[in-house]
Amino acid sequence: MLIGGCSGAPDQTAPQAPRPHRGWQSGYVNSNGIRLHYWRTGGAGKPALVLAHGITDYGLNWASLAERFEGEYDIVMYDARGHGYSEKPDGPYDLATHVADLAGLMHGLGIEKNRQWGQIRIVDK
Repeated sequence: MLIGGCSGAPDQTAPQAPRPHRGWQSGYVNSNGIRLHYWRTGGAGKPALVLAHGITDYGLNWASLAERFEGEYDIVMYDARGHGYSEKPDGPYDLATHVADLAGLMHGLGIEKNRQWGQIRIVDK
């Protein structure tokens, strides 16, 4: 499942190094020519839920939502290019590039099979 938007969290700036949160995995994937950072709640056998943040956020802004649904989903909260701990290239930053980044992230994390329901995408491993 892919969800986009922003959580409205007051702290929009990532600290200097990824901070541990609830024992979730923090890691990097090479995608579309850059290094993307992500947090992942884990959970073998659970469908993946990939959360895409808004333009002023970073991945961990989704933490409160992830805490509510980590029992049901393997949640991935990633930092888009230019945000949080992901690389910050000069460009491009257009929609096609962000989509290619997300596709590469999913491939790098082994999230390949998916089915789509309306505007929500359910992703099965």
